[in-house]
Amino acid sequence: GAQLVSLLVGGGGDEAVVIDFCAGAGGKTLAIAARLSATARLIASDTDGGRLKRMEPRLARAGIKGVETHVLVADDPWLGEQDGVADRVLVDMPCSGTGTWRRAPDQPGRLTPERLGQYQREQIAILEQAAKLVRPGGRLIFATCSVLRSENEDQITSFLDRNEFRVLKIADVWAETIGGAAPAAGESLQLTPGRHGTDGFFVAVLEKKS
Repeated sequence: GAQLVSLLVGGGGDEAVVIDFCAGAGGKTLAIAARLSATARLIASDTDGGRLKRMEPRLARAGIKGVETHVLVADDPWLGEQDGVADRVLVDMPCSGTGTWRRAPDQPGRLTPERLGQYQREQIAILEQAAKLVRPGGRLIFATCSVLRSENEDQITSFLDRNEFRVLKIADVWAETIGGAAPAAGESLQLTPGRHGTDGFFVAVLEKKS
């Protein structure tokens, strides 16, 4: 499931700028890099510098060079410097992780309404930051490992009310980036263990209006 999320980012062209905004230790960054043109620019950012550091040996083992990294800080001037430069921005959101509960049976008891509310507020703030990085005509790829509507469809609906983006049909994005028929026909993709044999993942691809 995580690899499918990376594939749906696509390449964006030979001179593309691609940002993995919540890159963590770089699992999706590696998958994105493997499909990019050698002349494209790939930036991995995260608030946790330690996790970004762990990406370096993974990139080296894969023979991938040229990935830029940036540790995000409060009131980060870097965000303004990257305003409107990206063809693709992947936002793999911090979330409840409900899509992974089948292999983490102790997790359901840890999710409280308060904690879920905190995740939702973080998601709104991250989306607003990431949206500014996308150039007109570029794409914002929103992903969670959640199966909760409040973290997925509801967040997208709220975001579209505030920003000049539109949702691309997932079948069209799938055909363009992966090929073949998508396992969903609507505007977004919800993977589930029961239907697809993967962890639960949600993906929506949004295009910034020109």
